[in-house]
Amino acid sequence: MKSRNILLQVTTLAFAVLYCLALIFLRDKGVLVVLGGAGALVALYYSSRYPTVVLGLVIVVIGLCPFFASVRIFSGLPKLYADDLLFFYVTAYMIVFYGFLRKKKFHIGSASLLVFFFIFLVATCVPFFTEPLAKSAIRNFTETVILGFFFYIVYLNETEENNIDKLISYVAITTLCLSLILCVEVMAQSNPLMKAAEKMVDDFVYLAPSYYKFLGTYYRPYAVYFHPSEAGTFVAMGLPFVYYTVRDKHPLLKYAALALAGAGVVLNFTRGVWIAMGIAILVCNFSRIKRYLPAAAAAGILALGVFALSMSDSGFGKRVFDPSNLSNRLYYWKVGYNMFINYFPFGIGHMNFKTRYLEFVDTEPAPPGLEVKEVFVADNVFLTTLVEHGILGFAAQMAFYIASIWMIAKVSRMYRRHGDAKNALRLNIFLQAALIYLLAGTFADVQLFAKVTKMFFIILGMAMAVCRFAPAGGATPSVQSEPAGSASSRVGGSMRPLPNTF
Repeated sequence: MKSRNILLQVTTLAFAVLYCLALIFLRDKGVLVVLGGAGALVALYYSSRYPTVVLGLVIVVIGLCPFFASVRIFSGLPKLYADDLLFFYVTAYMIVFYGFLRKKKFHIGSASLLVFFFIFLVATCVPFFTEPLAKSAIRNFTETVILGFFFYIVYLNETEENNIDKLISYVAITTLCLSLILCVEVMAQSNPLMKAAEKMVDDFVYLAPSYYKFLGTYYRPYAVYFHPSEAGTFVAMGLPFVYYTVRDKHPLLKYAALALAGAGVVLNFTRGVWIAMGIAILVCNFSRIKRYLPAAAAAGILALGVFALSMSDSGFGKRVFDPSNLSNRLYYWKVGYNMFINYFPFGIGHMNFKTRYLEFVDTEPAPPGLEVKEVFVADNVFLTTLVEHGILGFAAQMAFYIASIWMIAKVSRMYRRHGDAKNALRLNIFLQAALIYLLAGTFADVQLFAKVTKMFFIILGMAMAVCRFAPAGGATPSVQSEPAGSASSRVGGSMRPLPNTF
């Protein structure tokens, strides 16, 4: 008790001294800084008691906070965005409770995955020293790769068997909120947040509905993201989480939630995301749905035919059946390949595609009607990596991605083999979300999207935590206890059956 009183007195004295110094040197801003620090200390105390709430808040902020929301505490310092503030707060949480107080055990996860990541990190950084830096290169690289991997470590350590389903629910609720925002925006045909972002963010252009009406095409909603493709990718990655959360709910709630999430993906109109989601669901659930594939294919062809006959002249229909988008992509993919060959082996540098692209536009014949000067990205994560980070960066990136997917799939099969239905299903939805992210990258530079890339690392962290639930050595994992005589308890010595996956 005496030592606690001394600690309290020392802390109070230190706070008073800091407060006085802040008043003297920083004046009104100093007051805000000190009060903010005091508030953070109080928040840290409650975070230690309710860590799942903090982890859920991180997911909600990443998913729903406008990408341009920022604050500049002092002139001359960089802006701090909402995700950055979360980073500093969670860093303090990790240092206090995993470092100073040692109240929690720190996990590094898979050592081989760490090796793959650090090889990827080093290989990606090489062009920073061989080519000029793009304007936002360091910022974007930090936002995506560095902060993304930091959140991976946080969720790897903080995800436990007693909170994993709550974290999945946070992702599901965030996805449903975002889907609702997308649907409302499509109906309203306007986004005031993006109009404000045009005035606040350099190089950001809001393609308002008037632009699409002029071209006779379909308006793609932004929600709170830098680009419509980012919003569509996030919703598609969250759709398996929605299914997991509502799969045992009342049918009315279940199908309403799935319909809302599906509507968000459809109305966002990112065709690459549609393809990615379809492939991911098919691959991860093939054994369960293969008997339905002929009927589903027939129904799909019929629905496509009806749609083509009834809505081919609408803006939505024109975009679905517009072949020029693919021919345009093939053109600047070829140009990108020529850039890669010219800058072999180290690449042109992170985010330098936009500034170097015009030097190569004459290396391939441009399709009619394409404004080559309006092309800013390669719209392909793998080609972009080849162009900007060279063959070394590409090989390291692919090794990290493949290792991540393989590890999740391997442990998922192990759980399935031993009848641990719950963890097998969890890993199945993580695997689907990760595959959607990577496959969507075939048609968009998703690695430059800060929010969905952070979510990819968060999902990877949760997946590796679920892999940690398995006993060392690959032994049969323990199945969560069930009430005696329940339908899910053992019958005749067999494990409970695996429920239908999504």
